[in-house]
Amino acid sequence: MTVRFFHTSDWHLGQFFYNHSRHYEHEQFLAWLLEQIKAKQPHALLIAGDIFDVINPSSQAQKQLYQFLADAHNLAPHMQTLMIAGNHDSGYRIEQVEPLLEKYNAKAVGVIRWNQ
Repeated sequence: MTVRFFHTSDWHLGQFFYNHSRHYEHEQFLAWLLEQIKAKQPHALLIAGDIFDVINPSSQAQKQLYQFLADAHNLAPHMQTLMIAGNHDSGYRIEQVEPLLEKYNAKAVGVIRWNQ
């Protein structure tokens, strides 16, 4: 059996570059990624860090992420998604929506907890 997964990182949703919003560029990238998910039907999607550009992202940036997760789930309901916080992300912020993520077959790892 072949296992297919997509690996991506450094989206930096909500980023401003020289006072210019990159929202449109992010929309185009996410639309392209949704097309790839629809065509390839991967088993898993790994988003490895720097999902947002700052630890306190705008509501627009958060909505962009959650809309993507909903759309991706509609296109490939079997696909598992794993998001890992990067140095630009708040690990607590991406983990706080865990009940929502479960509905989209997604999980977030934001904070490392040590078992002693």
